[in-house]
Amino acid sequence: MAKHHNVELHETPVGFKYIGELIKQDKIAIGGEESAGLSIRHHVPEKDGVIAGLLCCEMVASAASRWASN
Repeated sequence: MAKHHNVELHETPVGFKYIGELIKQDKIAIGGEESAGLSIRHHVPEKDGVIAGLLCCEMVASAASRWASN
């Protein structure tokens, strides 16, 4: 996917601390791991997907709002 969009791919050792460090260095905007953990730049640093889940809910609500107005 990174190659398709012409963006740099960062692979790290196991451990969310490595992903968090890349986010803190402003090298990546979103970091995830195979256990479904996800962290997003400029949000509370967490790895359990709570922020990701809330942002997905917000995207669905926003999209539904646009579809309803058509």
